Amino acid sequence: IIIIPCVGWLWPPSPSVLPPILLRSLAAIRGLILDINVLMLIAVAGAIALGDYVEGATIVFLFTLAEWLESRSADKSGEKVPVEDVEINTVLAVKAGESIPIDGVVISGTSSVDESSLTGESVPVEKEVGRAVWGGTMNLTGYLSVKTVAKAADSRVAKMLQLVEEAQNQQSRTEQFLQRSAKYYTPVVVLGAIAVAIAPFIKRSLSAHDYVYKALVLLVSACPCALVISTPVATACGLATAARLGLLIKGGGFLEALGKLKAIAFDKTGTLTEGQFRMVDIKFVDSEIINREKLLHWISSLESKSGHPMAMAVVSYCRQQGIEPSAEVKDFNILQGEGICGEIASQNIYIGNARLKARLSWGQAVPDTWDIEGSTVAYVGVDEKFVGAFSVADHVRPQASKAVSKLKKLGIRLVMLTGDTAVSAAEVEKEVGGIEVHAQLLPEDKLRFIGELKQEGMTAMVGDGINDAPALAAADVGIAMGIEGSAVAMESADIALMSNDIRKIAGAVNI
Repeated sequence: IIIIPCVGWLWPPSPSVLPPILLRSLAAIRGLILDINVLMLIAVAGAIALGDYVEGATIVFLFTLAEWLESRSADKSGEKVPVEDVEINTVLAVKAGESIPIDGVVISGTSSVDESSLTGESVPVEKEVGRAVWGGTMNLTGYLSVKTVAKAADSRVAKMLQLVEEAQNQQSRTEQFLQRSAKYYTPVVVLGAIAVAIAPFIKRSLSAHDYVYKALVLLVSACPCALVISTPVATACGLATAARLGLLIKGGGFLEALGKLKAIAFDKTGTLTEGQFRMVDIKFVDSEIINREKLLHWISSLESKSGHPMAMAVVSYCRQQGIEPSAEVKDFNILQGEGICGEIASQNIYIGNARLKARLSWGQAVPDTWDIEGSTVAYVGVDEKFVGAFSVADHVRPQASKAVSKLKKLGIRLVMLTGDTAVSAAEVEKEVGGIEVHAQLLPEDKLRFIGELKQEGMTAMVGDGINDAPALAAADVGIAMGIEGSAVAMESADIALMSNDIRKIAGAVNI
């Protein structure tokens, strides 16, 4: 009987000779708080007073054993593992069967990589020169030389761990309500137990032993543990289910909000579409100002500084033409809602959309068929003089139509918010179906639309780019797309969709 209660504090050794339950009870009483430790202490003291030593010891044993198991579990899951101090641009050799330690870009070799630890997708992804790889994924078949693009602390897997920690610290409204209720619930239970215990002293015919025993039973059985733990357990199960679907949710509050959604706004590029552009056509209007090779070199150099998916397609096309980008770009700047600009060889280069073309008064200078085909058109100028244009095309995600259909069946209003042209957006809507279209929007326009949707009810925003970050932050629930999405978008969002399968959003709503 004496040994059993001691088991709970045998690991790790306690610096005090007093049982932890007694120490915590005294601390709670000093703070005028009636918590579970006080209830258990009263129950144990009552059992000893009644001579039921085995039951008293059993209560202490079960209580301390539960705490011991909880602490051991937490220690295992929260163990800190030091990482190597690898600098950016370090070349790593990754053999078949080895884990890729840090985010990087393949500079030599080809292989299949298992990204299921990040995306949840079981199908290996083929990697070749120029493709991004992520820390924590597994190299399966070949030898890869990888140049790191981030330190271990800034890798995608590290950000995922940070999101998990945030999720653990975020309580839903229901959890907060139950935590507040427990403060008042516990004193009520204690008062009820006291009332039961003193009943025999009021009515002499009652057995004092029996009623004190009943009071102790009330203390133990009415303990608020079940009340307080019910919602956290349900939330934890929901978060785990979402993780298996490939969605990393930052807290129980956002999980609850998913079930109350009335509207979802989607960005177009990289969300409803794959975000993998291909060059369709290119046009030069004045060969006297600049020749084709020099213009492609300048376009490639400027676009190489941009993180937009379209930029990667342009750089890839130029490389296929034997033209490499130059690193000597000065004063690179993003023109919000218009395009990009920078200085190369003492000349200002502009690349942008129709809004930039109109502001700089470049006029109509591309074939009408480009817009009719739904291509995205970019205009190029040197020192504010129009010199050429090119068009790129993107493909709608194969899952987009089914995702929209599933969400529509749930009665959710679906809206597309894009900065692209109305024609390009209409082409996507034609393939997806059942979604409202609002095109040629600036980031502040997207914010305005999100505000209007929120007036109708709980609203989510799904996006992947830097320009989506304000709307993601403004929405009731922000959902960032994929591990290849913008880091700014992922940090601004409340939910990270680790794969690019937007059908999983409907699954998360149903949790």
